[in-house]
Amino acid sequence: MEPGAPAHDELQQQANDTSARYRQAKAEADRLAAEVAAIEARLAGVDKQQAELRSLATRGAVALYMHDGTIDWVDGFGDGGNALEGAHRVRLVGNVSELAGAALRDLGDSARQIDEDRRRLKDKRHEQDVALGQLDSERRAAVGRFSALVASERTEQRLERQAEAAQRKADAEQRRAEAAARRLAQRASRSAPPALEQPPLPLSFVCPLNGPFKWGDGWGAGRGHRGVDMLASRGTENVAVVPGTFEAHFWGGGGLTLFLLGDDGNTYVYMHLLRIVGDPRHVEQGELIALTGASGNASASHTHFEFHPGHGEAADPYPLLVSHCPPMPRDH
Repeated sequence: MEPGAPAHDELQQQANDTSARYRQAKAEADRLAAEVAAIEARLAGVDKQQAELRSLATRGAVALYMHDGTIDWVDGFGDGGNALEGAHRVRLVGNVSELAGAALRDLGDSARQIDEDRRRLKDKRHEQDVALGQLDSERRAAVGRFSALVASERTEQRLERQAEAAQRKADAEQRRAEAAARRLAQRASRSAPPALEQPPLPLSFVCPLNGPFKWGDGWGAGRGHRGVDMLASRGTENVAVVPGTFEAHFWGGGGLTLFLLGDDGNTYVYMHLLRIVGDPRHVEQGELIALTGASGNASASHTHFEFHPGHGEAADPYPLLVSHCPPMPRDH
């Protein structure tokens, strides 16, 4: 996980919160939609009542006029009875029209109020739909970030398990190699002549690092250190100190390790490497063979260098290194 990135629980809480807000907004949008539908139903009912009232008023007026004698009375100055009856019918028709008009005005007022309520609710629902869309985008983004984190955590766990399995295998190989080396050393010690305090140094040799470095832990430093640590930046070039053939593999706590079997009859070891340059092969002196790293049991980028005279036990490489490398400071 990158520094400063939200933690697992924080992303999960964000996803839960945005989902809860989305559900609340969705419920509110559904409620507003139901209210709009109910108001539209009311408005349709008022429209129907208006149509029915107009029809009823028209039919009533027609019915009254169908039996109206006022026309005859006006045309022929009819008798008094006919005049009174016609006047009565005129008043009835007027009353019907007046009552119908008042009812229609009331219904019209109701329709306008309902229509205003409908527009207001539709505007509110539109605002809610916009907010709902924004919340849905936030919810999807939060869920996506959480899902990506979970997938990344699973990948990291899988890689960690693979690295642990590889480390266990490398440790087992190292233990077998060390046991074989001890057996070989025991057999050799029974027949070999006494070892010199300091083996003769190679006649031709170049500094193993092509770049600046600092001297780190030396021979026997506190834990039976079998070489010299040369502290250098990650990716510093490592070159062949002598012509020879090299091979490389993981070597327990030494991480990625290169073994240079020199044509001069000695073995030179480079540990904690970042990368091997090229395939195992015969190389010339000074040829680029690896890059400095911090693989294996290393807390800082450096090359642990060992010198094995006659392809045998390690000897202190510092006299060899200090006589061929540029003057460099110590790290302490």
